[in-house]
Amino acid sequence: MDTTIANSALEFIKMFFKTRTRSTVTCAVVVAATFYFKNRMQKTDAHLAELEKEANMFIKAKDVKAKGHVDMKFWKRLKKLIKIAIPSLKSREVGYILFLSIMLVVRTILSIQLAEVNGGVVYGIIKMDKKKFISGLMTILAYSIPSSIINSLLEYLMVIIALCFRENLTRYYHDKYINDKMFYQICNLDDRILNPDQRLTVDIQKWAISLSNLYSNFSKPLLDIILFSKKLGALVGVEGVLLPFGWYAFSGIVLRYISPAFGTLTAVRQKLEGEYRGQHFDILSHSEEIAFYNGGPWEIRRISTTFQKLYGHIVDIIKKQFWMGIFESMLVKYGSYYGGYLVLGMPVFGRKSDAYMADTKGDTSKITGDYVRNTSLLINLSKAIGKFILSYKELQDLAGYTSLMDELDVVLEDLRQGKYQRTLINPDLVKERGRYIADEAILKMEKVPILAPNGDILIKEVNFEIRKGMHLMVDGPNGCGKSSVFRIMGELWPLFAGVITKPNNEAAIFYVPQIPYLPKGSLRDQIIYPDQKLQMIKKKMNDNKLRELLKILKLDYIVEREGGLNTVRNWTDVLSGGEKQRMAIARLYYHRPTFAILDECSSAVSVDAEDIIYNEAKRRGITIITVSHRPSLWKHHDYLLQFDGEGGYSFGKIELSKKNNAEYDKMVETHRGFMTGNQNAKADEED
Repeated sequence: MDTTIANSALEFIKMFFKTRTRSTVTCAVVVAATFYFKNRMQKTDAHLAELEKEANMFIKAKDVKAKGHVDMKFWKRLKKLIKIAIPSLKSREVGYILFLSIMLVVRTILSIQLAEVNGGVVYGIIKMDKKKFISGLMTILAYSIPSSIINSLLEYLMVIIALCFRENLTRYYHDKYINDKMFYQICNLDDRILNPDQRLTVDIQKWAISLSNLYSNFSKPLLDIILFSKKLGALVGVEGVLLPFGWYAFSGIVLRYISPAFGTLTAVRQKLEGEYRGQHFDILSHSEEIAFYNGGPWEIRRISTTFQKLYGHIVDIIKKQFWMGIFESMLVKYGSYYGGYLVLGMPVFGRKSDAYMADTKGDTSKITGDYVRNTSLLINLSKAIGKFILSYKELQDLAGYTSLMDELDVVLEDLRQGKYQRTLINPDLVKERGRYIADEAILKMEKVPILAPNGDILIKEVNFEIRKGMHLMVDGPNGCGKSSVFRIMGELWPLFAGVITKPNNEAAIFYVPQIPYLPKGSLRDQIIYPDQKLQMIKKKMNDNKLRELLKILKLDYIVEREGGLNTVRNWTDVLSGGEKQRMAIARLYYHRPTFAILDECSSAVSVDAEDIIYNEAKRRGITIITVSHRPSLWKHHDYLLQFDGEGGYSFGKIELSKKNNAEYDKMVETHRGFMTGNQNAKADEED
């Protein structure tokens, strides 16, 4: 570089070091400012760990923490997710990415050509050459058409690529989440992820958009740097390229040093967003109970506390972005102005100035045109380098989303292998596992402890056996473990010890709850769920046979009232409590399992309707297991499994056929007294 430019730069720097006092003050200010903003922008590792620990404690996710750092662990996680998002080199995603890359090259070439045209337009203005001026305008107009198409196409491709990434990840996680009852286990057995719906919807979408944008915002600047550097170097020399690179390299080091862990902050924010959303979902799910309890003020305090936690964290991020923005502007934007003018002055004042002046013959119009052209190239190069440096912040955000998605994958894989993490009451009791034996005609428990997933002991050991045709009544006070027995038998809860014999075919055991699940769909769907119409046909069922099922349960009027079996409604709102329960029984008749577990499923229907329900189920060869407090149902069963609420139970045959009505009534009264006594005893203990 010419001594004139070098001297100008040195004089500017020497101004701050002319005296000893100035030198001392300058060095002190630089050092103090650097460390001040370092401490302001980035908390210590211990403080960051405490922030993350606090957020995880707040949402009770203690074991798998979201680390949003750009490190080797992040690259391994990202590689795993990219293999899911881009399944093969022949996939449509690769085609879109290649097409996007080609369009990026074309756009950069057009930008270089437009820089040449801009210089020619200015040259025509200064020379007052109307023909050259109009020719330049027409050229710009011609370039504007393909440039506009390519710009719009680039945005379209980025959105499509993000959508493809989201689709592939969604399918992958849906397969792992929905199958093998993982959706139940992740919420009821494990406490690492309390809001999987947030991960499966919002977080997947943000990860896909972040990766798609990062590719474009990383590859486009890199491509611009290569092409603009080559063009600018040919015009102003190698020094003109090295100077902005050197400045941005220095800026990158400083920004990297003072930049806070935005990835960790993003991950914590998403967890807090999920907790806040989950609490609103709780209010919607339990709105009736909250309204009866007048729990509005308590819920306001709860969601307000959660929102304030989220609000404070977002404000903290905004403040960090504010201070970071100051440094980015100083270094990336305004710092480049000074170096830019040095580069633009090189043709006139640099070491090749004599050759340049001889070539232009001192023509100010030519010099001005070259200045405009070089300015356009330099601006584009500076923007490209600046975007390339600032893309690190986007990489940090991607690291945060990647950690959340990887955490979901790890938890689902652990649950698939029978590993789960949660706060345990009796950790020593949950270390071992029992075993299952397949037999299509038996339900049997041998030395099976009834333990909740957290290790809480409900019943120390249960032994009973039910064969096909042996109808069982399960009785006992609330909270004694009645339903827990069948959660373990249905493999919803883990089997910690003992042996369970049951049908290997899951369809052989059917569960009917007190409040049935009625998904939005057709009336036919409510009867055949979870089958689809094709599966219904394969079972040699048709709409007429479905109507017959409804007629048995006195529900045939619903078909006419709602307009046929194809009518789609939100059936939870349309049907009454009794209609819902009878619809669930119609579903039971349709599937015709070997065993049916009826959990208070007839509490909203009359005694006469109950008789129809049970008699028809027996006629269809269904072995009934009823969980209920109601003695009026005993007559439909052969065996009784009765829990006393204190960890004990009894199992035996009900000999009602050998007793007269008076004895049966006495048994009912005895049972009522037993239940009342237990409830009174519990009330006395609480008092």
